[in-house]
Amino acid sequence: MLGIKGENGTVDLVIVSCSIIIVGFTFYLVHHKVGLIKRYSVLIGMSVGWLLFYFVDKTEKVATSKSLIEFPDIFVWGLPKYDSGIIVTSLFITLLLITNMVASIRIMEDTIKGKNDSKRYTRGGFVSGINQLLGGLFSAVGSVPISGAAGFVSATRIVSKIPFLIGAILIIIFSCIPFIMNFLASLPPAVGYSVTFVIFTQMLTMAFTEWSKEENRTLAYRVAGPALLAGMGVMFVSPQATSGLPIVVSAMINNGLIIGTFIAIGVEQFSLKKKSISS
Repeated sequence: MLGIKGENGTVDLVIVSCSIIIVGFTFYLVHHKVGLIKRYSVLIGMSVGWLLFYFVDKTEKVATSKSLIEFPDIFVWGLPKYDSGIIVTSLFITLLLITNMVASIRIMEDTIKGKNDSKRYTRGGFVSGINQLLGGLFSAVGSVPISGAAGFVSATRIVSKIPFLIGAILIIIFSCIPFIMNFLASLPPAVGYSVTFVIFTQMLTMAFTEWSKEENRTLAYRVAGPALLAGMGVMFVSPQATSGLPIVVSAMINNGLIIGTFIAIGVEQFSLKKKSISS
C-alpha cells in the first residue's frame, strides 16, 4: 500500500494516496445501507481501485500467452527428494495448519450463527491434507483455511455455500485459461492489500468479540501478550540473519505466526498446569 518495491524501494505517494482512497471507499461500501451494495462491497472496491490505478498509470502490463488453454504440469521443480530438515519443518507447519483450521472453523461458526459440530474438524483436516498433496503434486501453493474468510463473510453478509462452490469451480476453469489468469495477475498489489485491509479489520473485530467470551480473561491476556510481541518481533528479522542456522530453526524464526502460536500454546499449558498444581 506504500508502493515500496524491493528491499531498497521508496514510498510512492501516488500509490499511498490511491490506497487510502480505496480503503475509505471500501469501508463506506461495507457499511452502506443498501444490502446489495454491502454484499458486493469487496468486489466493487477492488474494481474501482483497479480503475483508479489504471488512470494514474500504476497498473502493470498484462502478460501474453501463446496457448488458449493450458493444463498444470506435475512436479515442475523435479521429483520429490527426502530431506530430514523438511520433514521436521513439515511437522511444525502441520501443527500450525491444524491450529489455524480449528480457529477458522470456530470463528466461521460464530459469524454464520451455526451450530458447533465436532465432525467439521475431521472433515476439514482430511480435505486440507488432500489440498496440500495436490499443491505439492502440481507445484502450487496448497489452499488452507484462513480466519480472514470469516471477515469476508461478515463484510459481505453472504453466508450461503453456493457462491463459494461456484467460485471454486470458476477458479478451476479460469486456471486453465492463461489469458484470464494473466489478466487477474496484473491486479496491482496495493489494490488487493487495500481491500484486504478492510476485511482484516472485520476479522479483528470478531477476534475481540471472541476474546470477550473467555471466562478467564487474565489467562487470555497472559497468553496473548508474549505470543503477540514475539510473533510480530521476529517478522522484522531479516531472512539473511538466520541463513547460518539449521533449516528447522531458520524456518521457525522466519515465520512469526509459528513462533506466536507455539509461545501461546506453551504459556497457556504452563499456566494451566501451574494452576492445577497450586490448587
